[in-house]
Amino acid sequence: MAFALARLLRAWRYSPTSWGKVLKRWFPGLEATEVEQILVRAIYLVFGWSYILWIDDWRPLYLYVLAAQLPAMVAHTLHARFRPAEPMLRRHAGVLIDLLPCLAVVAQGSPHFAPLFFVMSTISVGYGLRFGPHYTVLCALVNGIGLAVITLTVPAFQAEWGWMLSTIALVSIVPLYSAYLTVRLSEQRARALEDAALLRHESTHDQLTGLANRGHLLDVLAVGLQQAAGRRSRIAVLFIDLDGFKNVNDRFGHAAGDALLRRVANCLKESVRSRDLVARVGGDEFVVLLDEFLQDDEVQHVARTFEDRLRASMAAEETFVGVGASIGTATYSGGLPCPSADGLIAQADAAMYRVKSVHHANAGARARSPRALGDDPDPMAIKAAGAAVGQGMA
Repeated sequence: MAFALARLLRAWRYSPTSWGKVLKRWFPGLEATEVEQILVRAIYLVFGWSYILWIDDWRPLYLYVLAAQLPAMVAHTLHARFRPAEPMLRRHAGVLIDLLPCLAVVAQGSPHFAPLFFVMSTISVGYGLRFGPHYTVLCALVNGIGLAVITLTVPAFQAEWGWMLSTIALVSIVPLYSAYLTVRLSEQRARALEDAALLRHESTHDQLTGLANRGHLLDVLAVGLQQAAGRRSRIAVLFIDLDGFKNVNDRFGHAAGDALLRRVANCLKESVRSRDLVARVGGDEFVVLLDEFLQDDEVQHVARTFEDRLRASMAAEETFVGVGASIGTATYSGGLPCPSADGLIAQADAAMYRVKSVHHANAGARARSPRALGDDPDPMAIKAAGAAVGQGMA
């Protein structure tokens, strides 16, 4: 009942005239679980001790226990108010503040206090649910050791050792079992969250390269275009198509082709900023989304960085010699009519094919006259020069 009332009072904190709002003002920075504990303790103090004092005609010993517990609870609450950053000390002290008075009352041997055994179990489970299973273990140890001492020292209980053993089991083993179940449920929930995260990742990423897939790219690009239009910022798309990929597949097999794609993906990820997105949209086609760039030179810098890394990576593996890339770009500046995500990618794709046609024309001219472009023309340099010609601007 106290727990249910505390949950209800905690829910009231969203009301302008609620106890929860008052507590939130008095306990800034305090965890919600500790605010709930303060409410539970207040309700337990009012109802629990009213019952104890009523049935035993205000016996002085209970007043002494109450006189010791009440200042301890006030000190615990004030500590939460002024030292919210020390929860560990407060939680361990709270275990003793809540349980030792119950044990002191039980030691009197009155049959009216049998409900306190249930209260002690509830306190143990509550600590575990709020602060972690190890607090349930701590409470169970306090309960078990306290009742064992009472059984050995109080004559009224020495003759009822069987009943006391069952009571110790109630206030110790039951909370421990609840802690075990809590841990199991937490593990199952963690596994379920991991499985869900894995499924989300597999549905939005390419399994071979680990890059985003086309669907995820379109979703992110659509959001990026809307934000760029609202903030009047700029966004760019680089469409990259590999040259020579089919030859690697045909000559060395699909395993070599897969290794090539993974190497290209690594080169792309190393060439962009952490907030940019790299996606694989086809067999040997990749797209890079550059978010919030300032100058056109930044886009060309990314393209040149990728080409340099790709050139070095391909030269290190004899199987991949001759593999290059054609890059087309398309940009959008906020304030202009906003294209669709597919439309901006199509513009970059068209720019890439213009670059590829320039490259093929230059490659044909080089085949007819190898010395026309220099002693040892670099095909990557030819494609980089063509990329500037093939830009598509939104």
